[in-house]
Amino acid sequence: MTVAALDFGGTTVKAGLVRADGSVTDAWTLPAPVDRAGLDPIADRVRQWAATERLLGVGVAVPGVVDASGSALVGVHGKSGAIAGVELRGWVASHAGVSPHDCPVENDARAALAGELVPGGAAAGASSAALLIVGTGLGCAVAIDGRVLRGSHGYGGILGGHVTVRLDGPRCACGNVGCAEALAGSRALPERARSHPEYGASPLA
Repeated sequence: MTVAALDFGGTTVKAGLVRADGSVTDAWTLPAPVDRAGLDPIADRVRQWAATERLLGVGVAVPGVVDASGSALVGVHGKSGAIAGVELRGWVASHAGVSPHDCPVENDARAALAGELVPGGAAAGASSAALLIVGTGLGCAVAIDGRVLRGSHGYGGILGGHVTVRLDGPRCACGNVGCAEALAGSRALPERARSHPEYGASPLA
């Protein structure tokens, strides 16, 4: 029994095969696509899996809000625009040789939290839990009574990157001012470091 996982991050796409014993094999990383053509190398890798493995399904994680059907990324804030609106469930299924039903698309923080709730995860056995992802952006997910919170419009529990935490902070890629992501996301950190008055004399320079 083998399943595959694709994680579309703001900077890279990470992927791997997960065996029945929980081990991860054939893991790889590619640059995040900047346009639709950038999806082609990812499709090639998925087809290679399909040619050598009997895949049961492919889980897809994306850095934003997913539509009600669980098929596409619909909420983006200046990153991953190349996959926004793409019917990823059908796209992945067509290259993996499996049913679209077996290719769920989920917000990356929620997908990570779901993984931590199962036996062996950091939140295994917990009735409620919260998770914060610090990457290119900031992601957040919440579980209540053992179930990941989604809400009626897909925004439930997403309290991470695009919340104003500093009124005089820098403008965020989403257009807001002082977002947590604009202050602490890895995409913002290089510019914040360069703007520090002591940066020139620092080893970071």
